Amino acid sequence: MLRHPFVFQQALFLVLFAGASVRTMAMPETSTNAMSLTVEEARISKLRERHPEVADRYSDIVNQAKSSFDLAGDYEAMSLLTHHTGKKLWEAAKRTVAEQAILDDRSLYWSRLSLTAYLRASQFAVPLSSNQRISLIERLENSSRGRDSIEFTAGAVKKILVTGFDPFLLDKHIDQSNPSGIVALNLDGQTLTYGQASAEIQTVIFPVRFEDFDAGEVEQLIEPLLKTRQVDMIVTVSMGRTDFDLEHFPGRRRSSGSPDNLNVYSGGDETKPKIPLLNGAVIDGPEFLEFSLPYRAMQRVILDAKQDANKQQGEVTYPYLINDNRTITTLDGTFEAKTLAELKGATAVRGSGGGYLSNEISYRNVRLAHKYQPLIPTGHIHTPRLERYDAEQLKTISNQVTEMIRYAIIEI
Repeated sequence: MLRHPFVFQQALFLVLFAGASVRTMAMPETSTNAMSLTVEEARISKLRERHPEVADRYSDIVNQAKSSFDLAGDYEAMSLLTHHTGKKLWEAAKRTVAEQAILDDRSLYWSRLSLTAYLRASQFAVPLSSNQRISLIERLENSSRGRDSIEFTAGAVKKILVTGFDPFLLDKHIDQSNPSGIVALNLDGQTLTYGQASAEIQTVIFPVRFEDFDAGEVEQLIEPLLKTRQVDMIVTVSMGRTDFDLEHFPGRRRSSGSPDNLNVYSGGDETKPKIPLLNGAVIDGPEFLEFSLPYRAMQRVILDAKQDANKQQGEVTYPYLINDNRTITTLDGTFEAKTLAELKGATAVRGSGGGYLSNEISYRNVRLAHKYQPLIPTGHIHTPRLERYDAEQLKTISNQVTEMIRYAIIEI
């Protein structure tokens, strides 16, 4: 898929790569087909200035890849290298989270951007067209997000796909983390059990970019899994409000006033919500859909935690409420819908998950499930919101999501 990045002034390259080799500076378009940095990539210098430990956590992988790119003999070798490098980053980030000492999703995000910036802007011995650069970047994206390594091999009875998101709103908080990214890194490859039932988890992390959604990245990942019946439940996760919200009625349209990570806005608002695209056409489907997660089983996590705390006279392990959120907004107003039938004929402004990409990934996921496997549980979890980075809060949130999914196994 081709990307259409925002264009920045050539001087940004000098700022971003100050102190790096001359190879990392963008050369004239006419001689090298080098490309301008995206808004995301241009933030790296700010991150490195304020949080070098985050920027450089996987510097050995990044630097080795950059050296190998310079020595590659042809485009095919570079393509294979981007795949392996992305996979190394994904596995390294998973190990970082598994160790529990450093519960952090940010270094994966920023290391990926460091490499995409290098691939986009550098002069290589191998002549690269703009399309070849974009293809290399896309391959790195796929492997570093877990998208091309989904394989259920543990022999568990049930198979669950869980998705997370990159950090976002980075112009406000450059050190922002995203709990859903931690959830994805923590759960990938795990087998969870509830009684006699077991389920293997595979995960991916999605970008916070409207253009990727319009180009069909969600459908490209999920549709084949549903068509071939490879999954028994799909749970999309993102950062949301104060507690956990299970988003009962995802809506079709965008209305959020928040930008994505390229500083692109949704194009919709409260009075004119926008229908997103799918491969060049507006996405088809009803204005609202209903999720099918076993939400009552998930909510029992809180009750059981309180009972255990009372028995053991200890603290509640999972402190956040788990809400069955049915609050939606139509052009006629905001209210709590009890049934999907109440929403017939209404125009969606915000689904229960809002009017941003969190709601949209839920809508796209549930829409596909209704088309191919209407009986499998699908839906969205909004985690509690955090500002900047808080390792202890991330651990608490991630543990509670894990337990919510574990409780769901018995129902699928």
